[in-house]
Amino acid sequence: AVKRLRDEFMSNPTYESAFRKEYCIGRQLKHDALPVYRDLRVDDNNVYIIMDYVDGCSLSELLDTEEGRRYFSSRDNVRRFFSVLVGVVGYLHRKGVIHCDIKPANIMLRHSDRGLMLIDLDKAYCDTLDATHGGTSGFSNPMKSDEKPTDRKDFAAIGKIFDYIVENTSHFPRRHFSRFRSECDNPDTTPEKLNAVLRPKSHSGLWAVVVFSLIMISGIGYYMYRNSLGDAGDAVSETEVKTESNDTVICEPQHIDIPDSHPVRHEGQRILINDFDRRMGKFTSETQAFIDYLSAGSVSDREIWDMNLNVMDNFTSSYNQLRTEYKKEYPEAAGIDVELALANAFENSRAFSLMQQFSQAARDTIVARHPESYMDVE
Repeated sequence: AVKRLRDEFMSNPTYESAFRKEYCIGRQLKHDALPVYRDLRVDDNNVYIIMDYVDGCSLSELLDTEEGRRYFSSRDNVRRFFSVLVGVVGYLHRKGVIHCDIKPANIMLRHSDRGLMLIDLDKAYCDTLDATHGGTSGFSNPMKSDEKPTDRKDFAAIGKIFDYIVENTSHFPRRHFSRFRSECDNPDTTPEKLNAVLRPKSHSGLWAVVVFSLIMISGIGYYMYRNSLGDAGDAVSETEVKTESNDTVICEPQHIDIPDSHPVRHEGQRILINDFDRRMGKFTSETQAFIDYLSAGSVSDREIWDMNLNVMDNFTSSYNQLRTEYKKEYPEAAGIDVELALANAFENSRAFSLMQQFSQAARDTIVARHPESYMDVE
């Protein structure tokens, strides 16, 4: 493609300077979303830029068509469009260039794959070529000649592009990108922050909740059964849990006035549950296997999700079964005594320790893979 100054601008040194500047900047850039600048030629007072041809249409032209409006009704297409736009703008900024004129006419979409191309660097700014930077009202407003543009100028323009697409797309999925739009106006935003809120929410956002639930489950026995103390009403004000050794948990009421008919009236009753982990053997062995599998490092997000669910399901079923067994084996003990003894044993068991290990391993794996999503959830 050949780009040249219009005849009415040929004798204007400012426009000619901007034209030469565009080539000087463009030839130093290599990015898939930027046209390749090949050569600058001067012939009979005409200045030409030789560059690769972009076979496509501008954003404004595309949105004039029904096909274009349908295209931006898709979340995936919107995400792809802005991901590339943020990426190429970030590349320019790393090269010390601020585009200064991001607008629909300067954004091309290829006919072949709708790939985005950012064109026209004639109003761009860089420290060594700063005399002709500018902009377009409504998108990237022009600045005073003595003002130095910053990265924020381009990011704000991306926000205006977002608004432009919304206005011209009747079914634009706006609510899915509201945080992205707000981030465009954040004076401290960066390409990394913009991409972080632009990425689709995946199961990684739920991992924090699931892993947290695994940690919380360690106390589920105690809290569930602590609530059952309320059923005793005024008859039982408090139950004390004592541990005499690693193997023995003693649940006995405080010395208070308890009716003889109340089932807690078993002072000195001891419930031996030194075989807690033995009876939870299936749960502990499966949880250990999950931990080993996580350590192998080749686990997919889907598999981690499934393992989370399995750990919780296995714990619930194993714990409930064990509670039922102990109540049958110690019919003389109060039900609350059994509940509290189990809760205390669980908090000191290998089963609990393995649950904590699995929770931490799952959390570390997910956060390492999706740091921005996990941060997003928190």
